[in-house]
Amino acid sequence: LTVISDILKNIEKYEGVHLNLNTIPLNDEKTFKMLSNGDTLGVFQLESPGMKNLFRKLKPSSIEDIGAANALYRPGPMSQIPHYIARKFHQEKVEYPHDDLKDILKSTYGIIIYQEQLMQVAQKIAGFSLAKADILRQATSKKTLGLMESMKEEFIAGCIDKGYREEKAIEIFELIEKFANYGFGKAHSVAYGYVAYQLAYLKANYPLYFFASILSNELSSETTKLHCIQECKTYHVDILPPSVNYSHARFMVENGHIRYSLLAIKNVGYAGYKAIVEERKNGLFEDVYDFMMRMDESKLSKKMIESLIDAGALDEFQLSRNTMKKNLDTIRDYGNLKNMLGIDEKPVLTIYKDFQDEKLRKEKEVLGIYLTMHPIELMKEKLNTPYINVSSLYEYVNQTVNIVVQLQRVKNITDRKGDEMCFIEGFDETGSVDGVVFASRYKSIGMMLKKGNICLMNGKVDMKDKLSFIVDKARVIE
Repeated sequence: LTVISDILKNIEKYEGVHLNLNTIPLNDEKTFKMLSNGDTLGVFQLESPGMKNLFRKLKPSSIEDIGAANALYRPGPMSQIPHYIARKFHQEKVEYPHDDLKDILKSTYGIIIYQEQLMQVAQKIAGFSLAKADILRQATSKKTLGLMESMKEEFIAGCIDKGYREEKAIEIFELIEKFANYGFGKAHSVAYGYVAYQLAYLKANYPLYFFASILSNELSSETTKLHCIQECKTYHVDILPPSVNYSHARFMVENGHIRYSLLAIKNVGYAGYKAIVEERKNGLFEDVYDFMMRMDESKLSKKMIESLIDAGALDEFQLSRNTMKKNLDTIRDYGNLKNMLGIDEKPVLTIYKDFQDEKLRKEKEVLGIYLTMHPIELMKEKLNTPYINVSSLYEYVNQTVNIVVQLQRVKNITDRKGDEMCFIEGFDETGSVDGVVFASRYKSIGMMLKKGNICLMNGKVDMKDKLSFIVDKARVIE
């Protein structure tokens, strides 16, 4: 709700639009297309890999579908997900435990998903009152064995009194037991679905403000920042580097882009941030000399200034980061002398070149992510081999392609035959993917699969429960 509130405030501030979420269309094509692509980062209750995969298969077209997904993705009903999807797309015949339950289960294709359905079934075929049906719901969900046995007898007796066969009554009761253990209330599920839809609508239609809010509310999470910034690229939203002249405590919208937060820089505390913001009320910092003079040692420590330089927050002063860091003492001494004695002659600085790999490494140390450029992008620029970005792999299922990834997890195991194989996780600047190297291939390429290595890999894109990459060939890119 905090995220939603932030987004709405920004839309009103920058777009001049007062958006009332109670009146947004509930059939927005852009929103459902986004959900159907599994693009659910930042969307309430729908972010897990399993939910992403479910939505790619489910292709939701209503809030009811979103609510049903919330209820289905649980240990009990989960086994019914393939049937639910197949029945939705008319690939499987819709069957009901009994024709008399059609009205109750029609909306969920004959499958008991919600606790309310359980209670309605008990009322319909066993003649239970609403109060007694609720006792049945509680008994099955809490596994109260004595009460369950008692309720089972009453249920079967009620069914027989209403003219149903005993075998059918037992069959339906066992079905109720199976799903009630993990049953979800429809009111709860649809309410979750409605909130999820609202966030998805905002993401699909106002991505700039959506990502600014997500990033601001996850300042300390490197993983969230990484994934958000990867997604920003697909939405054509640029992340501007931090700036001592323009950044704030939060990630802010600036001229159609998002400006990086000063507080999201390592070693920059609130007191230092506040000192910068208060001082620039007297005018923007003109150059590195002006900044050092106005932000003396009593306001910013040397360590904090070095972190600001490494983060790119002083890049606008048109000096290399190495030049500013290696001349830092000289510049600060000048600032102190100017403040005390009025000396105005700026010192001559020794110019140093930035080396891209070191620059990126330092940037990642203080930001937690690569912002200017990912090292893999440098590698890709030098390749003569065609490759696919990780974020595009869903378009190449069952095809053999090349990818360039940095390995962040390598888990070696022994298969049933006693041969060594491994599972990996790798990422590029667009996303991450899990992979497997079977024993037949591990023998020849296993020595290259070390955490931190950047590899060009050839393999098959596989999709079962989730997307994965079956590695056939690999070589380390130096």
